[in-house]
Amino acid sequence: ASAEQMLIQIREMGTQLILERIQNPNVGKGKDALDTIIMANEKNGEIEMEPCLDDFVTMYEAGSETTARTLSFILAELTRHPEIQATLMKEVDEIWVGRGISVQDSSNDEIIAALKDMVYLDAVINEILRHRGVAVAGARELQQDLEVLGYN
Repeated sequence: ASAEQMLIQIREMGTQLILERIQNPNVGKGKDALDTIIMANEKNGEIEMEPCLDDFVTMYEAGSETTARTLSFILAELTRHPEIQATLMKEVDEIWVGRGISVQDSSNDEIIAALKDMVYLDAVINEILRHRGVAVAGARELQQDLEVLGYN
């Protein structure tokens, strides 16, 4: 699929999710990114769909980019540390293979339960994020003067 076709599909998915959320007032209400997008684009009780979709696409792409970047860091580190890769593969074999879980044939609940039980995978991901976080900078401004080792 071309980039243009993918953008059309993402916008269609966003439209569907936004409309479902708007039609069900009991869902969310400020509890997640989609609610925030909808609330930010509400003017006089009306939802402005185009700005909502633009924000949805931006969030979708940002999430995809950070996920891809994190996965590439994980793969790079696993190739440098075969002992970690072996331990991780053992955990995959014990949990996924041991339970007979497959992405195609297992329920979401089974997959989620398996992922929650993967303690070593969680540790590997957290360590990668600690060393190579996807947020490269965050500007912060002090609200008052701070002295560190005699410097202001």
